[in-house]
Parts: sequence; structure tokens; C-alpha cells
Amino acid sequence: MVNLGGSEIAGRLREMLNEIKELPEFRLNKLYDLAAILIAIREVKAVPTLVVIGHDLFLLPERLRSWLLWKAGSYGGTPETEKLCSAVTKIFEDLIGTLERVAECIEKSEVLEDKDFSEALKTIEGTVNALPSPRE
Repeated sequence: MVNLGGSEIAGRLREMLNEIKELPEFRLNKLYDLAAILIAIREVKAVPTLVVIGHDLFLLPERLRSWLLWKAGSYGGTPETEKLCSAVTKIFEDLIGTLERVAECIEKSEVLEDKDFSEALKTIEGTVNALPSPRE
């Protein structure tokens, strides 16, 4: 039997987040893996909020990738373009910061509860709602 502790899980989540931060346009697929880990934790620890966060994370790579690629190709544009690029950067940084707090909570909590992840859920759902899908 394999026993995984909160610090091991949190460490792997942080590694994945660092990989995403390095090259977000090309490593956003790591969010799928991260979502799967959170959903698995929910199955073991009965924390329904984690499954909702996980499902929301499954939506984000598709929505974020086109914006991040667009942002990378639009440097030196008009003030309006720069403002939009700043907004996309802030949304991405907020998402990464929120997921880092989720990892911290998994690492430090003796018992995981829904309330531990309620702020993260609000932020991630806000991100999903703020970014239209590429088809829209």
C-alpha cells in the first residue's frame, strides 16, 4: 500500500505550478493533471469543493491558451491591447496564486474541509466566468 502525505501531494502540485509558470502557453495541459489530483483527493477525503475546483480546472487550459498566445504575440501594441494583456496576466497570476494556496492548505491541514477551499473555489469560478471559450 502506498501512503501519500499532504506535503508530498502539495510538493508535486507546486512543481506542476512552477512548470506552468515557466511556459504557460505550452504547459497549460498540466492543469488537467492538477485537476485529476484534486478530484482524487476529494474521492479519498470527501471534500466536494475539490471536485468542483477540479472540474473548473478542466475548462481553463482551452480558455487560457488562446489568450496567452494572443498576449505573447501582441507586445508593443496599442494602449488598449496593452491593457487587455495586463488583464490576462493578472487573471493568470491570480489563478496560479490561488492554486498555490490550495497546495498550502493540503500540506498544512490535519483534516481537509470544504471551508478550507471556499475562497479558492470563488476565485477559480470567477476565472472561468471571466474568460470566454475560444469558440465564443
